[in-house]
Amino acid sequence: MHCIDRRSLKGLIAGVLAASTVQFLNMTALGQEFTPKTAPESPASAANTATPARTGNAANRPSGAPQALPSIARQLPPDSTTTHSLELSGRTLKFKATAGSIALTGDDGHVTGELAYVAYQLEGAEPQTRPVAFLFNGGPGSASAWVHIGGFGPWRLPIENTAFSPSALPVLVPNNETWLDFTDLVFIDPAGTGFSRIARGGDGQGAANGGTSAGEGGRNQGGARYFYSVNGDAESVADMIAKWLRKHDRLTSPKILVGESYGGIRAPKALQRLQTVNGIGMSALILISPVMDFGMFRGPRHRLHTFVQSLPTIAAAAREAKGQVFKSRDELVGVEAYARGDYLNDLMRGPRDGAAVDRIVKRVAELSGLSEAVVRQYGARLDEFIYLREANRASRKQASGYDTTVTGDDADSSAYFPRWEDPFSSGLTAPVTGAMLDLYAKLGWKTELTYNLAAGDALRGWQWGNTNNSVESFTQLESVLALDPRLRVLVTHGATDLRTPYLGSVLLLEQLPFYADRTPGRVVLRLFPGGHMHYSREGSRKALRDETRALIAAAVSERSNGEAK
Repeated sequence: MHCIDRRSLKGLIAGVLAASTVQFLNMTALGQEFTPKTAPESPASAANTATPARTGNAANRPSGAPQALPSIARQLPPDSTTTHSLELSGRTLKFKATAGSIALTGDDGHVTGELAYVAYQLEGAEPQTRPVAFLFNGGPGSASAWVHIGGFGPWRLPIENTAFSPSALPVLVPNNETWLDFTDLVFIDPAGTGFSRIARGGDGQGAANGGTSAGEGGRNQGGARYFYSVNGDAESVADMIAKWLRKHDRLTSPKILVGESYGGIRAPKALQRLQTVNGIGMSALILISPVMDFGMFRGPRHRLHTFVQSLPTIAAAAREAKGQVFKSRDELVGVEAYARGDYLNDLMRGPRDGAAVDRIVKRVAELSGLSEAVVRQYGARLDEFIYLREANRASRKQASGYDTTVTGDDADSSAYFPRWEDPFSSGLTAPVTGAMLDLYAKLGWKTELTYNLAAGDALRGWQWGNTNNSVESFTQLESVLALDPRLRVLVTHGATDLRTPYLGSVLLLEQLPFYADRTPGRVVLRLFPGGHMHYSREGSRKALRDETRALIAAAVSERSNGEAK
């Protein structure tokens, strides 16, 4: 999260497909606080002074040397560090919280952007050996609020109690399922999201360039063409992580990278840069509801993998609609086998094979809960939008693609195609934004800038790369696993998430070579009750915490003992 809203998605897909890339993706009871203090490594003075540019006039500059760039003022305030004591079930956590930013620069030292973060570090632990996790959401164009106060930080917004309403109270509560017990946490907002900003001036003037034809920009120039691009986005996050580790003397800590949704594209690419450019290894990679290959999502209806990977999730959604709560992936084993077997075979026979169409219409109707007449109308090729519209048309409800169990009133039930805000993501935008602003105030980090939970200019101006191939990160996942035999990977999905159906990840991970099984449990996929943000459900949040704790413990032990072969 956060993926693009359903109302914008239809037009965006058409534009992206024209460029031969398929674009898809697109939450207080605080502990005791003490007086905020400005961190000694603050990125800017209280007066927000400008970053000096290189000096020297043209006459004295060596021939062919790059021309000095103008001084660019920092936009974000100095870092603020506060201390807290949080009472949780059976334990008390004492920790330091830092809200601040890391300045990214070109080779000549001029500031190109500032990435905001919130870091939590447990007191009393040895920093050089304590694990530290870097977390972000997706979009592209989403702030990290969802994984931060929706799932894993010391405080969370009780999403399950908000009724997914914009008027819900943005009040945070202590999070019993926080990961802070076993790893320090750094929540990162990529450029343009949250309070992160692209520097004013320079290429693009910090604004989206509005299209993909001009291609991606370069790191030294910065600007929207760079930060709002597949590679620039991943590079900037990797560089920010490297700077944070140096600044806080954490280079020897076990390090974990966590990405959700479009983070499945960003994280493997950022990890590869960390390994090969920044000189930093990661002990574990966690991908939550990821997309790893846009070629598997959406597109012309002759691309059959969209329907194959969606069918088990549609079956799970139909069962939940009947009151059959999902408990285990074992319940869907038969559907998975049918989807990648007889269903795919009959789809490949084509719509002119009447017997094949009859077979899949009957079976898909049984699995989806839709009538055979409706299923036949779509050739038994159901995707997120078709299923959600037809499954909820009679009740005049609208369901979320992020979690099909979340519904709201249909703004126009007579419309052929839905034209409404997603009841999950759009319904929670106001309380999540309000809760984040309140948290920043309590952490002593205040700015008059707008907080962008979802940065529309980033999504609209995203540069999808100078290639005819679909954007993917599976190649980088293969590379980082092959290069580091100790790296472990955990992939998680929600059973009722139609935005990134879990079978797509299953099919991809099955294509990893032999080294994926080098050690037991090196690459693992887990399916939980819930949707895209399955951690919004208490049971899934607890189970994911347990999985993460075990993963980090195994990775740290393996690193210490040198067990990988």
